[in-house]
Amino acid sequence: MSGSNDDWKRGARPLDGAGLTKGVAARPSASKMSEIRENYATFVVEHHEDQTFFVRRADVSHRMRKELGSGSVRIDAQLDLHGCSRQEAATNVIAFVRQARSRGYRTLLLIHGKGLHAEDGVGVLGHVVVDVLTRGPTAPWLLAVSTAHPRWGGTGALVVKLARER
Repeated sequence: MSGSNDDWKRGARPLDGAGLTKGVAARPSASKMSEIRENYATFVVEHHEDQTFFVRRADVSHRMRKELGSGSVRIDAQLDLHGCSRQEAATNVIAFVRQARSRGYRTLLLIHGKGLHAEDGVGVLGHVVVDVLTRGPTAPWLLAVSTAHPRWGGTGALVVKLARER
């Protein structure tokens, strides 16, 4: 190859800085903000043969499942929903998550029970809680939710990870 090592520079011009503001990040466009909001409401659901599951926001790594299910993560606050109706559980979860977030708590334990004392023996509050977390007013704050480690209630409880408050 002939020529000097500076051949690549021929015809190159330095940036003039037009349209750039030093030290200030560009604000995302309205369409980009809409896309970001939609992503926060999009969750990936993993069901496992052992009746456990893991729900994560689409932009959160699947590795968080191991962290939340390990039983070694520090729980900042917990809520026991035993004895609540579906509506009471939904209302209590929303209020609890709002309060926890306002205090800077990020890892929560929601105890919903296994339905052992229900008339039909099937627990319904777990599904209500997941629905409220992923579709309700708290959805933008949710990073992930996982079946709890057996020492915290297993399939009768959920570990919730919230995003940092901005």
